[in-house]
Amino acid sequence: MKKLLPAIVLLALQVLIVPCALAYNSTLPTFPDFSEQGTDNEPDLHKTMQGTFKVVFSPRKEVILSAEVDSTVSLVAKEFGQSFKKGQVLIKLNPEMFVWRQDKAKALHKKAAETFKVIENLYKDKSRSIIDLEEARADLTISKANMRIASKEVGFCTIKAPYSGRVERLLVDEREWVEAGTPLIKIVSDSVLLARTLVPWNELKSFPIGKQVDIELTSGETVKGKVSHVGAVMDSASQTFEVKIEVPNSKRKLKCGMTGHIPTPIAKVAER
Repeated sequence: MKKLLPAIVLLALQVLIVPCALAYNSTLPTFPDFSEQGTDNEPDLHKTMQGTFKVVFSPRKEVILSAEVDSTVSLVAKEFGQSFKKGQVLIKLNPEMFVWRQDKAKALHKKAAETFKVIENLYKDKSRSIIDLEEARADLTISKANMRIASKEVGFCTIKAPYSGRVERLLVDEREWVEAGTPLIKIVSDSVLLARTLVPWNELKSFPIGKQVDIELTSGETVKGKVSHVGAVMDSASQTFEVKIEVPNSKRKLKCGMTGHIPTPIAKVAER
C-alpha cells in the first residue's frame, strides 16, 4: 500500500493541473504571426499616407469702415452683396453742420490773414512790437489749421471705397444717427483671394514662398495660385502651420467661403 501511494498522488495532481492549464491557455489573447508576412500583408502606403490639404477661400482684403464724425446717415449707395469700384461712394453722412463750421473757419482765417498783414506793416513802421507781430502770426496759423480741420470733417461725411470689391455687410440704415467710431459697412476685395490651408511641419518644405500651386475645387475645376504667406508659429495642438496662397480672381468666378484641396505628392502618384 505504501508503494502505491506516490503513484496515486501523482495521478491526482495530473487530473487537477491539466484542466487548469487548458482553461488558462484558452483565455490568452492571440497575436498575428508576422514571421511569414509577405507582400500581401504589408500596409498599402498609398492608402494610409495619401491625402490632400483642404483649403478655404477668403478675401485678400477686408475692412469695416467706421464713421469718423457724429452725424446722420443720409445715403446708403451700396448695399449687401453689391459690387463697387475704387473711389465710389458707399455711404454719405449729413454734412450740413460741418459745412457751416467750414464757412466759419474760412471767415476767421480771412480775418486773421488781414489782421496779420496790417500788424506786419505797422511793425515795419515801428508802430507795433515784435510780440504783437508774433501773436498775429500765431492767430493766422491757428486759423489755417482750423480751416483744414473743418474741410477734413466735411470730407469725412462721404465714405468712399478704398479699393474695388463687394459689400459683405451693411451695418446701418438711412436716417440713423451714428457717432464717431460707429461701424458702418464691411467690404471685401475679391479680385485676389487667399486659399488658406494647414500644413504639417514635415510637409512645410513643399510650400516655399512664391511656389505655384494647383488647387482642385469641389466642382472639379482646377485653379492656380502662388504661396504668399507661411505661418511663423506652429499650432501645438495640430502640429501644423497655416499657409496662404494668393489666387487671381479678376473674373470674380471664385467666391469667398468656397472650398477645395491641394493633392499631396503621394496622392498624385496614387491617382496615376
